[in-house]
Formats: sequence, C-alpha cells, structure tokens
Amino acid sequence: MVLILVLFRLSRAVGLCNFRYVPETGRFKRGKGPMQIYYILLHVIYVLLAPCCLIMLLHSQYECEKLNMLAAAYNIVSIAKGVSTLMLICGFWVFNTQWLHTINGFMLFQQIYQRQLMHSRFMSWWKIVMTFSRFVLLFKQLFGQTSVFWCDKFDGWRAQFDPLYVVLSLAIFHMELVLIFASYWMYFLITLSNRVIGCMSLEIQKLRQDFNWLSHRQGNHRNIYEKQLYFNWHKLWSRCMQLDRLTQYLLHFGQWQILLNLFSCYLSEITIIFNIVIYSTESDNFHLARLMAYVLLGILFHSDFMSYFAIFGINRLQWSHLLASMEELWFTLGASDFDPITDNYYIALHRQISLAIIVINRRQHRRQDRVRRLQIAGLFDMNPGTGYRMTINIVMNVVVLWQIAYKYYY
Repeated sequence: MVLILVLFRLSRAVGLCNFRYVPETGRFKRGKGPMQIYYILLHVIYVLLAPCCLIMLLHSQYECEKLNMLAAAYNIVSIAKGVSTLMLICGFWVFNTQWLHTINGFMLFQQIYQRQLMHSRFMSWWKIVMTFSRFVLLFKQLFGQTSVFWCDKFDGWRAQFDPLYVVLSLAIFHMELVLIFASYWMYFLITLSNRVIGCMSLEIQKLRQDFNWLSHRQGNHRNIYEKQLYFNWHKLWSRCMQLDRLTQYLLHFGQWQILLNLFSCYLSEITIIFNIVIYSTESDNFHLARLMAYVLLGILFHSDFMSYFAIFGINRLQWSHLLASMEELWFTLGASDFDPITDNYYIALHRQISLAIIVINRRQHRRQDRVRRLQIAGLFDMNPGTGYRMTINIVMNVVVLWQIAYKYYY
C-alpha cells in the first residue's frame, strides 16, 4: 500500500490526476485549492507545448538530410506519444467523475482483500522497471547519434536551435512521465481485478465446503445456516457484478489510450530490433556490451508490450475459473436432498447460482461477434493470441526493413 501511495503522489505531481487520498475513509477525493490551480496550469502548459514538440519533430524530420529511416521511426513514435498525451489530458477532463468513481471502486476491493493481495509487491516493482525503461529509448530518440540533434543540416543555426530543442525535449520527457504513470495504473487495476476474481473463486469453494458440512436434519438450525450461506452468496455475487462493471468502465475510458500505447510500443520494438540487426552487422564500431544493452532494452520493451495482452488473457482465464467454481457449487446443491416447503433459502440459492452461471457464460462466449468484453476500440481483442500475432508481425516488418536497408545502403 505504501508503494501505491508513493506512485500516486508522483502521478499527482506530474499532473496525471487531481485526486488526493483520504486515509480515514480509504477513498480518493477531488483536490481543491492550490492543488486545483497547479493541476490546471500544468495541463495548460502541456496543451501549449505538445503542438510545439510535434511541429519541431515534424520539421526536423523533413529538413534534415541525414535523417535515416530508423531516426524517422523514432520521431513517429515521439509524435504518437505527443498525441497520446493530449488525448489522455482531454480524457481526464471529460471523464473526471467517472475516473474517480472507478478508482474508488477498485480501492474498495483492495481493502476487502488486503490480506490476500499482500504478495503482489514483486510484480509491481517488475512492471515499474519495464515501464521506466522507456526513458532509455526516449533519450536515444532525442539525443542519440541518429537523432536530429546531431544533424549537420542545422549547423548554420545550432546556437538558436539547440536551446529550443533541449527545452522541448525536456517537455517531452515530462509528458512521457504522464504516459508512464497512466500505463502503470491501467496495468495495476486490471491485475488487481484478476487477483480479486481469484479470491472470489476461493470464497465460492469455501461456500461449497460449508454446504457439505450442513446438517442433513431439518429444523431451525439448518434454516439459520442456509440463511447465512444465502446472504454470503448474495454479497459475493454483488461484488462480482460490481467488479465486472468497473472493468467495463476502465476499458471504455482507457481503450484509446491503450491503443496508442500499444502502437508506440509496436513501432519502438520494430526500431529496437532493427537497430540490433544493423548494429550486429557493423564491423567498425561494434561493441559487445552495447549490443547486450540493446538486447536487454528490447527484452524489457517486449515484456512491457506483451504484459497488456497477458493481463487481459489472465482476466478471461480467472473468470473461467470462477465459472467452474460456481458450476461445482451448483452440482453440489443439486445432488442434495431438500424440502421444497421449508428450505426457501436453499431454493433461492440454487436458482441464483443458476442465473449467475448463465450470466458469466454469456460474458465468456466464444463468438466474438456477439460478445466483445475485451476488445479495444473495435479493432482487436486483448488476449495472448493477439499479442503473439503482433510479435510475428513485428519480426516480419524487421525483415522487410532489413531488405530495404540492404538494397539502398549496402
């Protein structure tokens, strides 16, 4: 919880959101006073600087004669990140209330299952390392040897160009922080949802065990136990529906942000792998340590790229496990003897579980033209299969770029 609060304060400092955590209630509230003014001014600066950064990169791309296709791809990635920052800022202003409601909903589940979620610190640190590795690539994009910063075309006015370029590059770094924190929180909330669904599956198994221990003799004691089991199930099913609604809200608000983030990671990974191929063929300035650094950067980027598809695939798998647990509970109830006149809570529990199985079966339907729970912007579904297909597409694009480079530069 301490790591989450530290990251949230950093996110608030860079202007990602204007929420403050209230420890007494365990909820977030909208900030007021000086923080609201700081939040507005920071977003105004972002909105004013983002077009300047885009114009600078576009102008540099078309004016510099030595800008090869690798540097051009880097600039396209930077432009995509600038557009993504503007969309993220606009999204937070348009859906500010909905974001606050969604975050508080996930924080409620964080408090309910706090003991079961204590072991998730390692995954949080691993995601932070993967996400912050983007700064290495961004520095290479803006100040590397293939960037426009070293372009000979600008020798005549480098004294005026360099300070402006450095200032706008620092602004791009600052906006990259906003995108990094947004990416982390999207990953964190979906991962939290997956772990909560796993905890719910364990609760259903405990309900099944409690029902097996239920006395077979009719009477007041059996009715009291059935009533307790019924209310426990009703509370669990309400949490399931609430978690499903929160996940739908999260995907609805952040789908375009996820799409642009995957697009920038897609282009970045193509440029990284292509750079590794080009650098490994050089004989003059080849250094094994630099090649290993490029390979490590590529592994971290690919892990960050595939992590989005992995968490959504785990989400579908966890719902399937929850469905299987409900089916086991339903079969256990159906195989037991009960009195249809006195066991009212038993009958109600049996019918509600039947309805729950139908609902989750509908949401986990195989036909994607009927149910699109995990689709992003109507383009593709978030699952490991899509991630693997994109990985193959990345490799094929690198092969095509290598053939073009070999034809024109060798």
